[in-house]
Amino acid sequence: MNPVLLIVVAVSFAIFISDLAGQNETRHRRRQKMERLEAFEAMMKMILEQSESEKIMMDKLKMRGKEKSATYRQYMGNRLFYSRMIALYKEYGLLE
Repeated sequence: MNPVLLIVVAVSFAIFISDLAGQNETRHRRRQKMERLEAFEAMMKMILEQSESEKIMMDKLKMRGKEKSATYRQYMGNRLFYSRMIALYKEYGLLE
Protein backbone atom coordinates (compact mmCIF):
# COMPACT_ATOMS: atom_id res chain seq x y z
CA MET A 1 0.00 0.00 0.00
CA ASN A 2 1.17 3.50 -0.77
CA PRO A 3 2.63 5.18 2.40
CA VAL A 4 0.91 8.49 1.59
CA LEU A 5 -2.42 6.72 1.21
CA LEU A 6 -1.81 4.91 4.48
CA ILE A 7 -1.18 8.25 6.24
CA VAL A 8 -4.33 9.76 4.71
CA VAL A 9 -6.39 6.77 5.85
CA ALA A 10 -4.87 6.92 9.34
CA VAL A 11 -5.52 10.66 9.67
CA SER A 12 -9.07 10.26 8.35
CA PHE A 13 -9.72 7.47 10.85
CA ALA A 14 -8.31 9.60 13.69
CA ILE A 15 -10.58 12.50 12.70
CA PHE A 16 -13.56 10.14 12.53
CA ILE A 17 -12.82 8.74 16.01
CA SER A 18 -12.32 12.27 17.35
CA ASP A 19 -15.68 13.34 15.92
CA LEU A 20 -17.39 10.32 17.50
CA ALA A 21 -15.84 11.13 20.86
CA GLY A 22 -17.00 14.74 20.51
CA GLN A 23 -20.53 13.63 19.68
CA ASN A 24 -20.63 11.34 22.71
CA GLU A 25 -19.33 14.15 24.90
CA THR A 26 -21.95 16.51 23.49
CA ARG A 27 -24.70 13.94 24.13
CA HIS A 28 -23.40 13.48 27.66
CA ARG A 29 -23.45 17.25 28.26
CA ARG A 30 -26.97 17.54 26.86
CA ARG A 31 -28.12 14.69 29.10
CA GLN A 32 -26.49 16.38 32.12
CA LYS A 33 -28.18 19.68 31.27
CA MET A 34 -31.56 17.96 30.93
CA GLU A 35 -31.08 16.22 34.27
CA ARG A 36 -30.20 19.55 35.90
CA LEU A 37 -33.23 21.20 34.32
CA GLU A 38 -35.52 18.40 35.52
CA ALA A 39 -34.05 18.65 39.03
CA PHE A 40 -34.51 22.42 39.03
CA GLU A 41 -38.11 22.15 37.88
CA ALA A 42 -38.83 19.52 40.55
CA MET A 43 -37.30 21.81 43.18
CA MET A 44 -39.29 24.81 41.96
CA LYS A 45 -42.51 22.76 42.00
CA MET A 46 -41.78 21.59 45.54
CA ILE A 47 -41.15 25.17 46.71
CA LEU A 48 -44.41 26.40 45.15
CA GLU A 49 -46.38 23.50 46.65
CA GLN A 50 -44.76 23.82 50.07
CA SER A 51 -45.36 27.57 50.09
CA GLU A 52 -49.06 27.08 49.39
CA SER A 53 -49.37 24.22 51.87
CA GLU A 54 -47.75 26.21 54.67
CA LYS A 55 -49.93 29.22 53.90
CA ILE A 56 -52.98 27.02 54.43
CA MET A 57 -51.52 25.74 57.72
CA MET A 58 -50.83 29.32 58.84
CA ASP A 59 -54.41 30.32 58.02
CA LYS A 60 -55.72 27.42 60.12
CA LEU A 61 -53.46 28.37 63.04
CA LYS A 62 -54.51 32.01 62.70
CA MET A 63 -58.20 31.05 62.83
CA ARG A 64 -57.47 29.29 66.15
CA GLY A 65 -55.64 32.34 67.50
CA LYS A 66 -52.21 30.67 67.43
CA GLU A 67 -50.28 33.50 65.71
CA LYS A 68 -47.76 33.61 68.56
CA SER A 69 -47.04 29.88 68.59
CA ALA A 70 -43.63 28.50 67.64
CA THR A 71 -45.25 26.50 64.84
CA TYR A 72 -46.86 29.59 63.32
CA ARG A 73 -43.58 31.49 63.55
CA GLN A 74 -41.70 28.62 61.92
CA TYR A 75 -44.20 28.62 59.06
CA MET A 76 -43.80 32.39 58.79
CA GLY A 77 -40.02 32.06 58.49
CA ASN A 78 -40.42 29.35 55.87
CA ARG A 79 -42.91 31.47 53.93
CA LEU A 80 -40.46 34.38 53.89
CA PHE A 81 -37.79 32.07 52.48
CA TYR A 82 -40.17 30.61 49.88
CA SER A 83 -41.37 34.09 48.92
CA ARG A 84 -37.78 35.18 48.32
CA MET A 85 -37.05 32.11 46.19
CA ILE A 86 -40.21 32.65 44.14
CA ALA A 87 -39.31 36.33 43.67
CA LEU A 88 -35.87 35.30 42.37
CA TYR A 89 -37.45 32.83 39.94
CA LYS A 90 -39.68 35.63 38.65
CA GLU A 91 -36.78 38.11 38.49
CA TYR A 92 -34.79 35.74 36.29
CA GLY A 93 -37.79 34.95 34.09
CA LEU A 94 -38.20 31.39 35.31
CA LEU A 95 -41.75 31.99 36.56
CA GLU A 96 -44.45 34.30 35.27
